[in-house]
Amino acid sequence: GGYLLASLSAIVIGQYFEEYRSSAAMAATLVAFLVQCAAFIWVFMINKTLKASLGIFIPCLILFILYKGMGN
Repeated sequence: GGYLLASLSAIVIGQYFEEYRSSAAMAATLVAFLVQCAAFIWVFMINKTLKASLGIFIPCLILFILYKGMGN
């Protein structure tokens, strides 16, 4: 789940700032790394499986909707 969340965040950031290709790629990669670390911490910090799963999959759903809304 954390990898999916990080990948989707990198895709959305990269496409949102597509005018600045090199800066967007670097920023998206750094943000994706931070998101992956935060997702890892989130999952092991929460005691309930449902709450941990929803904390990962709801942002994934939002990012996927943003990705599809950008015209791809």
